[in-house]
Amino acid sequence: MRTSKLLLFLLIAPSFLCAQPSSDAVGNCQSYLTVQGFRISSLGVFREDWKEGSGGYVGYGLIYPSQWGLAFQTGYISFRKNPGANLGADPSFAIIPFMAGGRYYFLLGPVRPYLLAMSGLNVVSRKYVKDGVGFDASLVKVNTQIGVGLQIGLFSNVAIELAGKYNSHNLDVSTPYNITGIEYGVAFNWVLRK
Repeated sequence: MRTSKLLLFLLIAPSFLCAQPSSDAVGNCQSYLTVQGFRISSLGVFREDWKEGSGGYVGYGLIYPSQWGLAFQTGYISFRKNPGANLGADPSFAIIPFMAGGRYYFLLGPVRPYLLAMSGLNVVSRKYVKDGVGFDASLVKVNTQIGVGLQIGLFSNVAIELAGKYNSHNLDVSTPYNITGIEYGVAFNWVLRK
């Protein structure tokens, strides 16, 4: 219960900074909601079993006049088995990520290229058999994401976003079987406050 209250506070607190009637860099931020669809091309040892993934994010973000931004997102990712992998009957591998991070916007006009770095926790649900060992459990692990993107304003309160990211979803740091991949996606942003 304490953890959920802290998470709720961390998600809501930045919007109060944005809502302050002020002329400084904190009070004049832009807030937005985002919906994103994406694909992940798996890399390394993980690709031998799980070729690719796809999913979606919903998120909330703030963009400050100083060209820095905050972003929060959650979603769902489902991975598809590599056709050549023997993972037992009806294998599945899915992730629910909870991430927070920052962005740096090079420009704040209608076209906004940016860099991003995010981190958070994954709820990983896996069910498969590998080398005679069965996995059927959920666990919570750390994830990290870095990348680049381009936000393009379509209307006064709607923007489209294209992004490419490197993902590292750590399952076990002692093994090479971590979920790494290149993620590419398209998002629609709805500006709540300019």
